[in-house]
Amino acid sequence: MKKVTKEEVMELMGANHRLEEKGWRTRVIDGGVIVEPSVRENIEASIAKNKATHLVLFENQDFCSSQFGAKSVVCVGPECTYKTPQDCEGKWLHDLPSQRQYATTFCAC
Repeated sequence: MKKVTKEEVMELMGANHRLEEKGWRTRVIDGGVIVEPSVRENIEASIAKNKATHLVLFENQDFCSSQFGAKSVVCVGPECTYKTPQDCEGKWLHDLPSQRQYATTFCAC
């Protein structure tokens, strides 16, 4: 796995994409305006909730899959399923081979 900064993980997850701007995350439901949390806000909330020490980025690397390039971030730390980033090596998310995401990148929180 490659070690990067937290900001690079956020960038890889799309935290700086233009669709993450507040106007794009706004919905109107029953006359009320709701602003959905951004990718950055969701990740920061997960870090705080899980008391994570690291983040590990999992990516689908199957060129033949319609899920190619799909990404997920997993919190890692003493109170999480994975205690260290090295615990994620050789592991994957999702059961179907075409949907599997493998650990590729990690960072310290």
